[in-house]
Amino acid sequence: MSDTPTSDVPLSQYTIVDAHKCDLERLSSLPANKDFAGELCRALEAETSGELLIANFGGSPDPDPRIHGPSFAQMLNRGLVQGHCPTHSRLACIDVLKEGNFDPGKIEKLVKEFYKAEFAQTLTIMRGVPDAIADVNNVYDTSRPDTQWTQVERPRPPIKTSMSTVDINNAFEKHGSWGQFTYIDLFNCDQDKIDDPNHIANYFAELCVAIGAAPYGEPITGDFNRTPETTGRSFAQLIETSLVQGCFLENLQRGMIDIFSCRQFHAKWISDYTAKYFGANEYSTATVLRGCAEQFPVIFHNRVSTKADIQWALEPSRKGE
Repeated sequence: MSDTPTSDVPLSQYTIVDAHKCDLERLSSLPANKDFAGELCRALEAETSGELLIANFGGSPDPDPRIHGPSFAQMLNRGLVQGHCPTHSRLACIDVLKEGNFDPGKIEKLVKEFYKAEFAQTLTIMRGVPDAIADVNNVYDTSRPDTQWTQVERPRPPIKTSMSTVDINNAFEKHGSWGQFTYIDLFNCDQDKIDDPNHIANYFAELCVAIGAAPYGEPITGDFNRTPETTGRSFAQLIETSLVQGCFLENLQRGMIDIFSCRQFHAKWISDYTAKYFGANEYSTATVLRGCAEQFPVIFHNRVSTKADIQWALEPSRKGE
């Protein structure tokens, strides 16, 4: 990857790993998950920024078996790693966002071996480039070896053509999903807004309200400036249902928002709202359902919208459109 990204060069690589039928003792242990976060950062050869956030969700006084289990997040100098381990499902959901290229197969192997999973499902999305179709590759389901997709072949993933809440919720139930992951890549943002830490913090506070998620602990924030072209800010907040996070590159006027929750939320409305909040002229978004053991991946339409589309969505015309 070049040091000076252009509009055609991915800013970051996002790899998700869903590991199924994990060892319950290791999955439920906070010290073990802390050790894994360290191993993951070393495997990525990534410089960490700030302290590791780690907590056990869904416990007393109001236990929720779907949520219960450790979650962690570690800011990197150029990205973030996060993990969510619901013990009831014996599932480990591990996500890596990092500038530049890394081997997703190496990450999948580390996750599968550490948590002693019976099988794992891996998906990589190249982030930060405007594109009408999700740039998805490196799909691999270790329970079904014939599903492997390579970077060379890059077949089109089975993307649904709708982002309606009804369709996503129906698929969530149909496929026995554990969580919903939505990413939003923003382009040509208002530079003052993406460079204002208070504006960013207020957005994430409002986002938690909008998706019905209670923040857990204090957020982690960071500044990164590996090169003048990629200087910017990052923000991550653990929530009781997983995590929300964002990276903003002020000189490129781009932003990358990730929302991961074990409860459904209105992906299309949140995407439109986010783009308007940061003054983006264009954005790209997709939703991936997590923990779908019987079918992988389940992806909903990568929707590209312009500023006019966003205003239409949030401010209906006098004609009632």
